[in-house]
Amino acid sequence: MANRVWKYLLGDGLVRTPDNFGQTGELPSHPELLDHLALRFVENGWSIKSLIREIALSRTYQLSSQTTQDRDPENRLFGRANRKRLEAELIRDTALIISGQLDPIRGGPTIRKAGQYDLNYIFDSRRRSVYVPWFRNSMLDLFEVFDAPNPNLVVGKRPVTNLPTQALFLMNSTFIREQSKLTAQRLLQEKTSITNAYQLILSRPPSESERTSTENFLNQFPPDAQEEAWTQLCQTLFSCLDFRFLD
Repeated sequence: MANRVWKYLLGDGLVRTPDNFGQTGELPSHPELLDHLALRFVENGWSIKSLIREIALSRTYQLSSQTTQDRDPENRLFGRANRKRLEAELIRDTALIISGQLDPIRGGPTIRKAGQYDLNYIFDSRRRSVYVPWFRNSMLDLFEVFDAPNPNLVVGKRPVTNLPTQALFLMNSTFIREQSKLTAQRLLQEKTSITNAYQLILSRPPSESERTSTENFLNQFPPDAQEEAWTQLCQTLFSCLDFRFLD
């Protein structure tokens, strides 16, 4: 459990085979640290919250992913943070939060009457992704594209891919297009700036070149088409690498 919490927070476990601590699994990179975390976990009454707090307050967790050193390319010594791609559920939830559409209701039933073999199920809920149904025969298309685990298997460590098809999916997804339009309406209603759009979606201000190219793009649209212009801008930001990756 200590290894899995570490893996979730830092992107890789002290043992990189979380489902296999046996002879055929990998050895821990820091066995003393793993033993210490396991003992602390027991001493604190098996509290996952306390374990997360202890790791999150450590210097290792707070390191930047930016580095000029290449002596440890796999980062087995955790000398820097791992740049992490958002999980499929986080991509969906973040888009819903930004557009203002996330349904905060907790608990209760999550699955409506499904069709035969669940193949005709319509995923139209706006609740958090933890409440999205997972069927053996069908899955939300965004989850499939972004490496959600196979519901028929036990998966302790998800594969993490970075493929051109993922950007193409975000550029053509009706779900992302809808969230982009709603986000654009929100930004126009607030009479916001390009900087605020970048801050809202990417959590950073635009560079000078990005600001210039964005201004040139928006100026191509007539005044009566500003909603479409900002919708396309928002969808572009949703589709870029900086939206999908966490430094």
